[in-house]
Amino acid sequence: MSEIRDFNKMVLSEVLQAINDEPSLMDKGQPFAFQPHSALAIVFAHAYIPAAKFKLPDGDPPYNKEERKPGMTSSDLLYAIRRNRFSYFVDSTIDQRKREQLFIMLLETVCNDEAKVLLAIKDQKLDLLYPNLTYDLLEQYGYLPTRSEQEKAEAKSKSDMDEKDEVPAESQSHDTASKTRSKPSTKRGTSTRTTKHTTARKTKENVADTQ
Repeated sequence: MSEIRDFNKMVLSEVLQAINDEPSLMDKGQPFAFQPHSALAIVFAHAYIPAAKFKLPDGDPPYNKEERKPGMTSSDLLYAIRRNRFSYFVDSTIDQRKREQLFIMLLETVCNDEAKVLLAIKDQKLDLLYPNLTYDLLEQYGYLPTRSEQEKAEAKSKSDMDEKDEVPAESQSHDTASKTRSKPSTKRGTSTRTTKHTTARKTKENVADTQ
């Protein structure tokens, strides 16, 4: 029981890390077993189901990244979810600018680890932070709806594209620069050979005229 009480004191980032490390915590009768409308069910819906994706631009918005630790902030994500604040990010009646402002406000009132989780939920890349929390695993534990084979194939294709897009820009620049340096300059070489050939021909012609 003491272990469960400790779980109850966790912030969302700690809960996700716990079940990432030990998925059996989602078994029936365990602390994080599936419950409809629970905070975890809401998190996983927004983080994995395309129709529930936040209506916000992808990527990190500009916000104050000052060091904040759990227990030293005015809010946490589980509290925000229970207060129905995630609904602001999908409610189409809310002005887009206002929605983005509300999102940044929440980012700046949670600890740094929670902020990373919130950004990953927004971009539906939670499995990059917690690799074991795949759609298939959460589907197995009842947190996500069963997908068809076509939907699985489309999701895999999108995941492969996302991984490809995440190649660091400086790495791409380095590769391009290397290729540019290694490519021989045929134009300059051709010009030099042509000049030598022309000079030799003119010399022969001058000698013939002199004779």
